[in-house]
Amino acid sequence: MPSAEGDKKSNHAAAGTRGYTIIETVISLIVLLSIVVPLLTHFYRVNTLAGMRREFVGIWLIEREAAVLRTFPRESLPVKRHILKNEEWTIRTEVSETEPLCYLLTAELRGAMQAKAVFYGRATDDGK
Repeated sequence: MPSAEGDKKSNHAAAGTRGYTIIETVISLIVLLSIVVPLLTHFYRVNTLAGMRREFVGIWLIEREAAVLRTFPRESLPVKRHILKNEEWTIRTEVSETEPLCYLLTAELRGAMQAKAVFYGRATDDGK
């Protein structure tokens, strides 16, 4: 007479439903993670570097505009557009009406602010 354990083994083998052991499952997860984690890290770094490049270009454009404003304090335009590498940048300038003049400069790319700067200056004595 066959034992109860023998019957269970023969039933599983006859049905062809062999399952995975916990060790096989853990090993497959480790292999999967060893592939996915480096890929996610790479995509995160690429995205971060692109953001840093946009911020650097925005700061450069703002500094360029600030140099012009320091030379000609009252000759600012509220919005200027620059095309760099087929990307249209918008430089917005807000100036306070009181002395000392407070300049708020923002650089935008596709409507999203990439950089911002505030500085103070004085109007020239000849009324410009």
